[in-house]
Amino acid sequence: MVLDYSMMQWVLSIVVGVSLSRFINTIALIGGKKDQVKFDFLLISILFATTTQMIHVWFNSPGYFSNIEGMYIPYMLLFLITLIYATAIESLLPNSSVLETVTTVDLREVYFHQKDLFYLAQLLIGIIILVLYIFYPQVKGLTFGLESKMVEIPILFVMTIVFPVMLIISNNYYLHVFNMILISLGFTGQIFKYATTMQCSGQFDIRQLSGRGQGHAATTPTLETTS
Repeated sequence: MVLDYSMMQWVLSIVVGVSLSRFINTIALIGGKKDQVKFDFLLISILFATTTQMIHVWFNSPGYFSNIEGMYIPYMLLFLITLIYATAIESLLPNSSVLETVTTVDLREVYFHQKDLFYLAQLLIGIIILVLYIFYPQVKGLTFGLESKMVEIPILFVMTIVFPVMLIISNNYYLHVFNMILISLGFTGQIFKYATTMQCSGQFDIRQLSGRGQGHAATTPTLETTS
């Protein structure tokens, strides 16, 4: 049996859909009980960034899987990334029954009470990304895209392994805010890079079409009339 993307796409779509539904439902509950919720941007920001990152991985999954068809280990590791993202989101979401029953919910307290499993999931994602980057270079787009492995591997190690461990151990609010700023900057950079790539691809396609059109016009036979 050959592994191909058609075997994975429907499972990935279900996982992302369920996780996204839970996220939207929780945000709606928080919004509906805004007078009973002590708001803190840290929990909402990290949930939003992680959910968006999961959607980004799912959206780009055809490209990730296309270069490793038939390779069992990297296939399963890529699949696990989406599952772990969904687990991370679920572990940090405030409990729906709690939101519906309690009189006051402190989102900062919820974050620090539930953060350990979330960052353990992030640590596992980091380990998988490092393994894929080192042993399966066919999988492209999951890292920063630096030209030198000697530079990128230490950066990946610090950002995806050292930092999650520090955030599991430490309850320092400002360290977690700093982490959120780094996540936001990295996410913004990814969006900018993706948008730039899409724009360049669009320009290339237009030129190709233009060239084809000119070529077609040049080879179109013309009728000559004789007087």
